[in-house]
Amino acid sequence: MYSDLSVSVAVCFMIVMTTSYSICVNRASTVYNIQLDVPTCILCSEALKMLIMLAAELFTTKTIRNMIGWNTLRHAFPAILFLVQNNLQVHAMTLIDPTTFQTITSLKIILTGIVSHFIMKRMRLSEVLDLMLICCGVMAMFLCSDISYTEHFLLGASLAFSGQLVSSLCLVYNEYVLKDHHDTSSFYMKNGVMYSFGIIFSVPFSNIREVPEFSKGTWFVIFLMALTGLSVAIVLKTLDSKLKNIIGASCIILTKSVLSIIGDTSMSKEFLVGSSVILIATLRYVRDERKHEGHSPVLHDEELSRVVASSSC
Repeated sequence: MYSDLSVSVAVCFMIVMTTSYSICVNRASTVYNIQLDVPTCILCSEALKMLIMLAAELFTTKTIRNMIGWNTLRHAFPAILFLVQNNLQVHAMTLIDPTTFQTITSLKIILTGIVSHFIMKRMRLSEVLDLMLICCGVMAMFLCSDISYTEHFLLGASLAFSGQLVSSLCLVYNEYVLKDHHDTSSFYMKNGVMYSFGIIFSVPFSNIREVPEFSKGTWFVIFLMALTGLSVAIVLKTLDSKLKNIIGASCIILTKSVLSIIGDTSMSKEFLVGSSVILIATLRYVRDERKHEGHSPVLHDEELSRVVASSSC
């Protein structure tokens, strides 16, 4: 079990990294005119995350376990989904403002609930009502935001929404597969294998020759991209996938606050109301889910760790 302090630190780290990542990618494109080669940046990010995970595995176990076989191949599909998600999200960040992007990201808990309803288990009425309340909060924030509904906005919003849909599919798939197939591999190896597949699938779309020409700004974005992915993995190790989605509302508020400080936008009462509705509804949704956990088959700590360890978004 993890202490409340360690969980709080992990959650705060992810909130800060997710917020910083979306703001920096947007400003790199719109303010500093940094042209990001997205597939190549994702390739470098996956390589960095894989090296960190393998180093952690060596540090903790003094060896790297052989994972050739089915346990390895079943990580290929979520790696493809995450690769698609990352490409969609980075392109979306360059087209829409960070606050709008984080607002669309909050839809993930709705999409995850719907996908889980059809694949894993049916939702209760209280969960459906909470998801509807989240939808109302998202709509309120869109209506009160100073959004220029241009062609770029529609494209960026579509890419962001598609990225969340892919992420939700991957999240539920990981949970479904890992509950049915017991895997004693460590947290570091599971993520390391997934990142390895991410590298393999990224190579055909990347221009590796451009890597030596990357600017410091590009490497900073890659570094943030890797840290954000690792922060998600850490949170999923200490919590579960549904609790992770609570962070979405916090990221919206923090993003808006940061942009208000640097003068890119202003904080309105309507926005605070909308974000508060999302946060309250999400907390209710997770609380209801935890309240009814005793009525479904309970996983032991080791099994639960295997279920959530390899999901990273």
